[in-house]
Amino acid sequence: MNINFLINNLYEQYNLRASLDGISFTKRLALDDSSAMIISDEVKLIQVLSNLLNNSFKFTKKGSIEFGYTIKDDSIQFFVEDTGIGIEEANLQKIFERFYQVENAASYKTGGTGLGLSISKAYVELMGGKIWTISQFGVGSTFYFTLPYISVPGDSKEGKG
Repeated sequence: MNINFLINNLYEQYNLRASLDGISFTKRLALDDSSAMIISDEVKLIQVLSNLLNNSFKFTKKGSIEFGYTIKDDSIQFFVEDTGIGIEEANLQKIFERFYQVENAASYKTGGTGLGLSISKAYVELMGGKIWTISQFGVGSTFYFTLPYISVPGDSKEGKG
C-alpha cells in the first residue's frame, strides 16, 4: 500500500467537513511518493486513522486539526493533533479501555459507544505498533501510533525529511 495515497484520500474525505466547520485542516507526509510503499494492513490503518479523525472533529469546534506521519528509526509514527477540548490527565490511561467515555458535557452532546479507541488500540497492536496520547484539558490532544516501517522490496527509504 502507499501511505501517501491513503493520507491524501483521507484528507480529501475530511476536508469538506473541516471547511464547513471552519476548522483549519492540514496533512503532513514524511516520504516522497516513490518511498511511501509499505507492507501493512490498509483496512485496519484506515479504520484507526478514521477513528482518530472522527474524534478530533467531534471534540474540536474551532481551531485546527493536523494529521499525517513521520519516520522514527524503523517505525512510521502517525499522529492526529487537534485544538479540541482535550482530555483531563486522570482520564488519559482509561480512554483506550472498552466502553470508557470521558463524562463531560461535550461527550453527552456527541454520543458514541466508547469503542473507537479500544478498537484502534487493538488494531495498532495487531499490526505490531503502539498507541498513546498527549493531551491538555482545554487546549487539545495529539494521538500517536507507530507501525513498523516495512518498505516494499526495491523501494527506497530516503524521504523528504
